[in-house]
Amino acid sequence: MISFGKDGKRFKYRVAGLCVHDGYVLLTKADQDDYWILPGGKVELSEDTRTTLRRELVEETGYEAEIKDLLWIVENFFHLDETHYHELAFVYAIAPTDPAILDDSWSHQTTDGDVRIELRWFELDKLEAVNFRPAFLRPLLQDPPEAPRHMIVKEPYQG
Repeated sequence: MISFGKDGKRFKYRVAGLCVHDGYVLLTKADQDDYWILPGGKVELSEDTRTTLRRELVEETGYEAEIKDLLWIVENFFHLDETHYHELAFVYAIAPTDPAILDDSWSHQTTDGDVRIELRWFELDKLEAVNFRPAFLRPLLQDPPEAPRHMIVKEPYQG
């Protein structure tokens, strides 16, 4: 996976999928985290972003998904656990191929190495109550762009 660090700084090359259905959004959380994110993961060397997202979704959900339009290319600078992150993220619209996932009561737990991961649906209009990251995307989830949008986001340092 393409992620490396030096001197308290870390670079991550990540891909994520936005799955919205009937007013709900699919999110994931690792046990050690206190926040929810869009499903996805880090890109491997020699792997394109669509292939990465397809692989990650099968690993996390056990199901295939259609990778649709590219929505955002995000250069995200943020701080987490005393580390300064520089993340390059590609976010695509996705649609599960198995209709069972589209039930808003569907949830799934799996492991990635020794990390437990949970996926479940959240109501879009109640997302303010959820610790969702990156927070700047929260208002954009209900109305994704019709063409890819490039964003540079620099979170103010709270240290």
